[in-house]
Amino acid sequence: RECREEAGLNVETVRLLDYRTHTYPHGPVELHFWLCRPADGQDVQALRGSFAWVPRTELPTLNFPEANAAVLKQLLSKPGA
Repeated sequence: RECREEAGLNVETVRLLDYRTHTYPHGPVELHFWLCRPADGQDVQALRGSFAWVPRTELPTLNFPEANAAVLKQLLSKPGA
């Protein structure tokens, strides 16, 4: 749902990557990180917004919330990263 709402991207879930509760100063947040792929017929190159497509190898150069650290480490440890 977030992919569609935030980026206009329809996706199919592949599998759950991580689940965790992270406590921010304003309170706890439950996070579910899913590996997804574009839904059939979705033209990801045509999407425009306040986001950017980057190679996985560029992820360490970007700023992410601290709650994302474990899933980023998991993504970067994959072969070909």
